[in-house]
Amino acid sequence: MLDSSSQIIRDEQGAMITSAVGFTYAYDRRNSVVDPTAGFILTLTQEFAGLGGDTRYTKTQGNAKLYKSLFEEAVVLSAELEGGYIYATDGTRITDRFTTGGDSFRGFARNGLGPRDFCDAGACVRGPDDEDVNEGLGGNAYSVLRLDASFPLGLPEQYGIYGGVFADAGSLWLLDNTAGSMGTVDDAFHMRSSVGISLFIDTAFAPLRFNYAFPIQKEDYDETERFRFTLQTRF
Repeated sequence: MLDSSSQIIRDEQGAMITSAVGFTYAYDRRNSVVDPTAGFILTLTQEFAGLGGDTRYTKTQGNAKLYKSLFEEAVVLSAELEGGYIYATDGTRITDRFTTGGDSFRGFARNGLGPRDFCDAGACVRGPDDEDVNEGLGGNAYSVLRLDASFPLGLPEQYGIYGGVFADAGSLWLLDNTAGSMGTVDDAFHMRSSVGISLFIDTAFAPLRFNYAFPIQKEDYDETERFRFTLQTRF
């Protein structure tokens, strides 16, 4: 049986050495690192590869998150804007590109949105005995806006149970190589969005968060994910 990976990923095969340096700058004005209810944090991450090794690229990521509370901190609101871009002189590989989904874009599976290479087994240009191809390729650019609100559910405070709502919007796009298994891969900017509800439970073991999301805008080939469980505080 032939290799059923994406043609783009197969073109990127081979051992390469990456030597990179970088820095992260953070400006933190939150009132708490663990459970913030006011203030903001700005983060910039820059990475440079090419001083040695085989790969040469520059990767930039930025994040800005704002917190606001209402009703004596019973209701906590947050807005977060995140984005990134990578440029490589010889093209990027899937190990270097950005991915999103899962915790980073609720309503979609991990690496479940963005450029995708796919074809049915019988239609793959490599032969009828090949398996299906359905590969998330990542992207050279991404942006995500996340809005959250948490609030009490009327239960005694010592139970540590809160409700929440959220909304995510953004995209993952741009490839250097779009020659996929059955033709050109769509790497254009396509807006995705989702809304959902959350349940927060503070336990002796860890803070638990249960999300149930409803994708609103998506492409036909995206992989969605309605329910997700994480270890996470209210924010």
